[in-house]
Amino acid sequence: MRILIITVIIICLILVLLSLEFIFDSAEIPCDPPEKVEGVPKKASWGGGCDGGFWFELVKLNKNSANLRVRIYSENDGELVLDSDFKRATGCNLNIKKASFRLCNKVFSYSSLYIEQCEYVPIYPAYGGTYWMQLKEMGKF
Repeated sequence: MRILIITVIIICLILVLLSLEFIFDSAEIPCDPPEKVEGVPKKASWGGGCDGGFWFELVKLNKNSANLRVRIYSENDGELVLDSDFKRATGCNLNIKKASFRLCNKVFSYSSLYIEQCEYVPIYPAYGGTYWMQLKEMGKF
């Protein structure tokens, strides 16, 4: 009987610990953007979290937000990662304005740019950037 009680207590403690880990893991902890390093334009806005991200500069935006040109900079050294036109890949109805672009959530995964959960894919050839140079060196374009 004593072993059963100890086993139940241990199982309950494990469940409580797992629940706490899930709660704290899934909680979004706001982070301030890192300091802009040399090479990142003043008008570039941060897209990322506590674990890192990129700086985004909106260069050109067409009227219906289906295509846009964005320059993406490294957070670490300010190096231009990609300067490309992007086309909307999904049927979302996001209406981006130049002023609101700074406030939008942005994530760059190299194959896509996500703005407020709308996927945009790069249009190649790109204008420049280290990622574009790597693609050309690998013979992808």
